[in-house]
Amino acid sequence: MVADDSGMMTTELVLIAPLLIVSFVAVMLLAGRSADAQLHLQTTAQRAARAATLAGGGSSAISEANRVASSNLDALGAPCVGGGARVVVEVVDVAGVPVDFAPGNYVHVEVACTVRLSDLGMSAIPGEMEIRRDALELIDVYRSGTP
Repeated sequence: MVADDSGMMTTELVLIAPLLIVSFVAVMLLAGRSADAQLHLQTTAQRAARAATLAGGGSSAISEANRVASSNLDALGAPCVGGGARVVVEVVDVAGVPVDFAPGNYVHVEVACTVRLSDLGMSAIPGEMEIRRDALELIDVYRSGTP
C-alpha cells in the first residue's frame, strides 16, 4: 500500500512561509535601523568637525566640537548606551600626523556609539554593537591670512 502525499507541500508551505516572511522583515528592519544610527553618527561627526574648524583654535575647537556633537546627538535621538557617544577630536596634517591648529591642517572627529541591538528594531535580539563614524574637515587656509 502506498501513502498518498498529495497536499503535503501546500501544508508545509503554509506553515513555513509566515516564519520566513517574519524573519525577512526582522532582518530588513534591523538593517534599516542600523543604517539610520550610522547616518546619525556620520552627520554628528561632520557637524562637529565643521564647528571645530570655525572655532578660534586648539582647546576651543575641541570643546566646540564636543558641544556640537553632544547637542546634535540629543537632537537626533541617537540610541547610545553606556554614557552616550564618545567623541575624539584631533588636528592632523595631510599624512594624519597630529599637529597644531593652523590654517591648512585638518580637524578629524571620530564619533563612536554603542547601541543595543534590541534598540535597533527587534526587542528579542540580545547584545550590543559599536558604530563608529568619522569626518575630516580642512581648516580654512585664508582664515588668518596666508598659510
